Amino acid sequence: MSLTMLGDLTHRPDQRRGACVLIAIKQRVHCKTRLAQALAPRARVQLVRSMLALTQAHRVLREFGCREVVILPADLPTITAAEIDALVRAGRRGGFAIAPDAAGVGTNALCLVSAQPFRFQFGSDSQQLHLEEAERTGLSPQVVRLPGLEFDVDSPADLHRLLGQQRWLARLQA
Repeated sequence: MSLTMLGDLTHRPDQRRGACVLIAIKQRVHCKTRLAQALAPRARVQLVRSMLALTQAHRVLREFGCREVVILPADLPTITAAEIDALVRAGRRGGFAIAPDAAGVGTNALCLVSAQPFRFQFGSDSQQLHLEEAERTGLSPQVVRLPGLEFDVDSPADLHRLLGQQRWLARLQA
């Protein structure tokens, strides 16, 4: 695993600026395998270009003084700034907010407002595992369900839905 940082972390973040955001991306050879019927391996790699070690990145951000950390996967193409703001507001209320996938079992986004380490639980039944981890660390979990946070691209049907959305196509053409 590797950690890729964009921006200057030589200075501690100013807490008045808001939350820091980590974008979670899988290892290239393992990315979007459920799209294998719709996309060739190279196209899937282009869809998700690199990987990020979340535990290490979260630790680095905490060391730099960032106490509000948003974790987003790279496959939330319709997410809006307002939805991210709602996730952060919920995280501030309880120390932890989670946005489940459309099925209500996976995790599509997290907001941690805590100085302590957090064990990320991505994978099968990750929503429940993340809720348990939040409770274990003394946080009060808040669940946020919004369309842009729920819609991730994991299947050929998701990809077809994405390509059919005018808003997404406009972003690609801009």
